Amino acid sequence: MLLVAPGQGGDAPMFPHLMEQLKINRAGPGRPRTRPDRVRGDKAYSSKAIRTHLRDRGVVAETRSRPVRRKLPQPPPL
Repeated sequence: MLLVAPGQGGDAPMFPHLMEQLKINRAGPGRPRTRPDRVRGDKAYSSKAIRTHLRDRGVVAETRSRPVRRKLPQPPPL
């Protein structure tokens, strides 16, 4: 399967479309599965939207989480 998106577009908006097209062949007869047991991805796939989408479908997300971004305190004015 090939899914083409704008180069500047993020991964999170395209992820549900990718999951809709996913087909996993079974070892024996029967229709292909449409829900994987788990999804593995890099840091780009650790967004809250993607993790929520997977959790709602009962899929385990194996992604590297991003560090929590904190706003650094500003130094006092001179």
